[in-house]
Parts: sequence; C-alpha cells; structure tokens
Amino acid sequence: MRRFGVLLALVSLLVVAPTANASEGLSWQLTTTGSTATLRGLSAVDGPVEIYGDAWFTAAHSWGKFIAQETTFHKRAWFSNFEADQLVDFKQAKFDGVAKLAQSHFGGKVILRGSRFAQPIDLNHSSFRGGLDMSASTTKMADTNGMTIALEMKNELPEGWLIDRTDEGIGLVRT
Repeated sequence: MRRFGVLLALVSLLVVAPTANASEGLSWQLTTTGSTATLRGLSAVDGPVEIYGDAWFTAAHSWGKFIAQETTFHKRAWFSNFEADQLVDFKQAKFDGVAKLAQSHFGGKVILRGSRFAQPIDLNHSSFRGGLDMSASTTKMADTNGMTIALEMKNELPEGWLIDRTDEGIGLVRT
C-alpha cells in the first residue's frame, strides 16, 4: 500500500491506493484559469482508492473520460458546476460525506451503478444528456430540483424516482 499526498490546483486530497502507483494511479492533468480547472485526456483512478480529505472539482471541465470506479470519498465530493463531454464513471463508488453534482452538465454517459451515498446527493439543476445509470445505487434521498435527463438515452434511476416528460425530449426528474 502506498501513501502519497496530491495537491492539484482545486483538488487537495490524501489518497491511499493499494493497487495504484504514483505515476499510473492518478492521471489527472489539470490546467487552471482563475478558480476553474480543466482535465484533459483520460482522467482515471486505478483500482480501489480512498480519498480522506475533501475532493473539490467545482467548476472543473473534463474533456476526456473521467473514471473513478470503486473510489471512496470519506468527506465532501463536490462536483458542482462540473462539465464533462464524455463518460463519467463512478461505478461502485462510496460517498461517505456530502456528494454534490448540482448545476453540472454531462454530455456523455454517467455511471453511478452500485454507488453508495451516506447522505442525500445534491443533483439540483444538473443535466444528463448522454444517459444516467444509477441502478443498484444506495441513496436515502436526493435533491433533484431542476434535474434533467435526455429521454432518447438509456436511463436507469433508483426505484421510486419519477420522470416528467417535456415536449423537447427532456425528462424532469423528481424524487
């Protein structure tokens, strides 16, 4: 098991990655402009990773795939105002602290399949244009005011979530 600290602009984390090494385990390339960050290429965390500090991706933009499968966020995981053009994959991730994806825009598919949320996830005014998979996710509640999904894409939402269809092919999600 390796222990190393990472300070990348808006992201200040202590990461323990049993199967990852420092050169492969974190491959985020961040460029900052003022208080925003841009991730280019494949941004991936290899293997089960635990993030003990707050993870701030507020107003970041991911131009490539963003993969953080089996990642445990022990504290805040803030992806508010986050923009992603391609796949965002949090399959089987654990969010022990506050998880916030409010006002985020996803052009590619978002996978939260099997993820666990200890607190209500904030999805207010977020848009999912490439499909959303939250099948087998565990969440007590979610804030979904203004959350939209593209109806022509495959969407799998937790049991009990409702979709109000609009004339524009967009679904308004309610919990």
